[in-house]
Amino acid sequence: MKSLFPEDTHSYKGWLNSDSFIKRCLAVLGYASVASVLTSIGLYILLFMYMIMASMML
Repeated sequence: MKSLFPEDTHSYKGWLNSDSFIKRCLAVLGYASVASVLTSIGLYILLFMYMIMASMML
């Protein structure tokens, strides 16, 4: 069965190292999205902890 994308010329088969521009764009978008979600979760946890500590001081 023929693939939608032609065979890559690299030994590593990750999308960031692909010959296809679309695959590289999707890989960067995916990594950026995951990094954004993880950063947001961390900031929300810190903000939530700060709010709990501030409410205990009232």
